[in-house]
Amino acid sequence: MNTGQTLSFSGWLQAHAHVARDSLARLRVNGLSSLLTILMMGCALSLPTTLWVLTQNATLASHDWQRQFSLTLYLSQRINERQGQQLLAELKRDPLVERGEYLSPKATLAEFRDYSGFGRALDLLEDNPLPAVIVLWPKPGTDAAQLDAFLAKQHARTEIDLAQADSDWLERLSALLEFGTRLVQIMGLMLGLTVILVVANTIRLNIESRREEIVVMKLIGAPDGFIQRPFLYSGTLYGLLSGVIACLGVALTLNALTPHLDALAASYGRAMDLQGLALGDGIKLVGLAALMGWVGAWQSVWRNLRHIEPE
Repeated sequence: MNTGQTLSFSGWLQAHAHVARDSLARLRVNGLSSLLTILMMGCALSLPTTLWVLTQNATLASHDWQRQFSLTLYLSQRINERQGQQLLAELKRDPLVERGEYLSPKATLAEFRDYSGFGRALDLLEDNPLPAVIVLWPKPGTDAAQLDAFLAKQHARTEIDLAQADSDWLERLSALLEFGTRLVQIMGLMLGLTVILVVANTIRLNIESRREEIVVMKLIGAPDGFIQRPFLYSGTLYGLLSGVIACLGVALTLNALTPHLDALAASYGRAMDLQGLALGDGIKLVGLAALMGWVGAWQSVWRNLRHIEPE
């Protein structure tokens, strides 16, 4: 790179730095109106982001809760312990199964005695009426449809008299998570479009307030890129600052919701460790907000500057 190219690149950087400082100074001059615009955009971005974080937390929590969810297979009385262990080994090779346990009729009776409180009544029985049981824990992420198909397959086995699982709550949880994901997508799209339109309207007003300045620049032959640059920087700054506000809004909202979500999870006998917005996700949010600000500014510049011409 020769000296001329170095100076040219240095001048380009200085020009952009000057425009960025000037755009920030104009935001300060219009302090209250700029602040209200940025706060409105930040609130619009924080709502879908907060819902997304809550949905991600619910998904992670559901994986932990599913580890406590089990399928119970009641074996036929004709199956001895060796055959039961062989069946368990076969079932554990299924891709849906994370782990399994074989309970002999004696172990099943002992467990029933501990939890039922009918110890004395059970002592009166001459024979053990309870069958051997295989308990399976499905892998996290297994949905209700897969569990139903798996249970139907096991129920058809001659070695198994009954296959059951309380999967109703899993179906409701899966449906709720799917609804939350779709809601976040729709709200994110709508409110993101709102942010772009807010920036576009704000930049349109800025263009109108600087109409005479723009006319003078066009009269002296200023290139379109030079005229557009301050407005594009202003839109980007609006977006960037609103992204920062959105991150703060998400943090404050989650902090306020944490005790209530903990109480809700505890009422169902569950624990929930609420995770906030990760640093990487926060940076992505700020970057996306800056991009939306630039898009809104570009759309406004493209529509309005071409109509301003010297008479």
